[in-house]
Amino acid sequence: MFESMPSFFIQGGLVSRSWTIELVESRVSNNEKLGTYNTKYPSSAINLGLGWNWISDKGVSGGIHFIGLVGGSPLHT
Repeated sequence: MFESMPSFFIQGGLVSRSWTIELVESRVSNNEKLGTYNTKYPSSAINLGLGWNWISDKGVSGGIHFIGLVGGSPLHT
């Protein structure tokens, strides 16, 4: 399979991330603060992916990539 598709690749590794989402909900009519929602993702995850890159004889290039992060569930408060 690798000889017929020489630009096929598999990737993997450890990802360090700092993803925090904060949403402040307020009422539009009087700007009253109703609540704050925080979502914090785990600080590390595993990166897994596969793909295929190509270049045609006319110089047109492209690729197909499937990449995902595997990690713990976010903490919601």
